[in-house]
Amino acid sequence: MAGVPTAESGRAAAEPKISSDQDRIREVVQRYERAQNALDAEQVTRLYPGANRARLQAAFDGLRSQTVAFDRIRIDLPPGSTRATVRLHEQRVAIPKVGVELRADGDRTILLQKEGENWVITGLQ
Repeated sequence: MAGVPTAESGRAAAEPKISSDQDRIREVVQRYERAQNALDAEQVTRLYPGANRARLQAAFDGLRSQTVAFDRIRIDLPPGSTRATVRLHEQRVAIPKVGVELRADGDRTILLQKEGENWVITGLQ
């Protein structure tokens, strides 16, 4: 019967959705974007362990605010690979505590590596 829930449809709805590697990569990129906007050096270095936290914190300490927006996100993940390349467009507006507003607008590449079930950023270009 159409529209009548069955035991089978109830079971499917109750099962948690398993994230794909593409979903996990997209989430890391979104979390990185949010950490940049929040000027959160600790979170950035969790996502990008190779980043110099002290240098990043010093840069963030010099800002009143920063707005980072990523769009046109394209994920290149060969089947079975543990390395991914994300190409995107970035718009950044940084308001320093002293000085003039800084703007950046351009393409960026984020390199990621899978560690266990998690993805981490290994490089920025």
